[in-house]
Amino acid sequence: MSRLASRLQFNLSAARYIPAVSAALTVAMGLLVMIGWHVRSTAFIQVFPELPAMQYNTALCFCLLGVAFGLLLLGRRRMSVSCSGGVSGLAGVVVSQYVAG
Repeated sequence: MSRLASRLQFNLSAARYIPAVSAALTVAMGLLVMIGWHVRSTAFIQVFPELPAMQYNTALCFCLLGVAFGLLLLGRRRMSVSCSGGVSGLAGVVVSQYVAG
């Protein structure tokens, strides 16, 4: 029975760290692209030359969503909702720019 308990404990601990690492990597990727835009580094904003570069607004949304996910993991639901609302607002502005021309 102790083997099963140790396996279950490992799975529970892995289940706690994987979302936290995902949130941190999402924020890090967004920050890296934003830094790339500020220092004008093509390597940071574009993975391959034939692919389009990630826009600054998209990188900002990645950062905000990663922070929102991390806050949700910490039990800070209201702050997480406010970060998500910021992403929705930014997305709405971008869509209105495309519609307006």
